[in-house]
Amino acid sequence: MRLYAILFALLAFALIINARPALPDGPFSTILQYDARYQAYPNNPIEFSTFTEIVETRVGGSPTVTKSPGATTYSALFITAPVSGFYNDSSLKAWYTEDPGTPGHMKDMVLKIRTGSGVVQTQYFFYRTTPASRTTGLIHGITYATYIYNYTTFERDLGVIG
Repeated sequence: MRLYAILFALLAFALIINARPALPDGPFSTILQYDARYQAYPNNPIEFSTFTEIVETRVGGSPTVTKSPGATTYSALFITAPVSGFYNDSSLKAWYTEDPGTPGHMKDMVLKIRTGSGVVQTQYFFYRTTPASRTTGLIHGITYATYIYNYTTFERDLGVIG
């Protein structure tokens, strides 16, 4: 009887140790943070871009053309995360299904890209972010959700040099 208790304790200990999540595999991993907590571990790559219009002006009858930056447009932010497992999309889905009129629906997000050893390689801040759409699909037999977010602006944290 005592042998069974010892074996049960060893089995419980092994389950507790293996229940801890491992870092995502690969040369780079991505972490999404908002509300001061890590919320998701999206798959790479994350897609977003900007385009700044170039405005040409000519003063009076001058033959010289001056170029300056004009309006900047931002593409949507695409994030893909697994639907099940430890690194699932439950926080992202809760935010997506939340009523847009609730206070705090618009959030600021931090997107960290880390090397395989866990060192933060680069970090982006997305301001005034709101979820726009959610779709699900299978990738290599695993169900993933792709979220599209709208944001006002973003910036890269130049203090992080990987």
